[in-house]
Amino acid sequence: RPPRSTLFPYTTLFRSETPLLKSGGTYFVDVEGASSLDIASKESNRWMPLVRIYDKNLNQIDSIKEEQAKTAVSINLAIGAKYALISDNVDINNIKNEIIIKLIK
Repeated sequence: RPPRSTLFPYTTLFRSETPLLKSGGTYFVDVEGASSLDIASKESNRWMPLVRIYDKNLNQIDSIKEEQAKTAVSINLAIGAKYALISDNVDINNIKNEIIIKLIK
């Protein structure tokens, strides 16, 4: 069984799409140096985005919580953003397939 949260250090993949495979519904991504984060899910996902942004000391500095199903979300990152926790607002099992992230510098 995969861990409930997985760290993906993709800071060098700016402007390229990176698929994150199924991990039980929660992803923890290194976003240091990015100004925005685009997240897209497979169409079969009934995903209600919950994205929390943390600084290097793991203090939460932003949070996006959607109440309706989405297939994509774009987030402008605050200065000092280091990590993003990507999950589902209702049930982590709603992210059944991979999601794709794109970091914009």
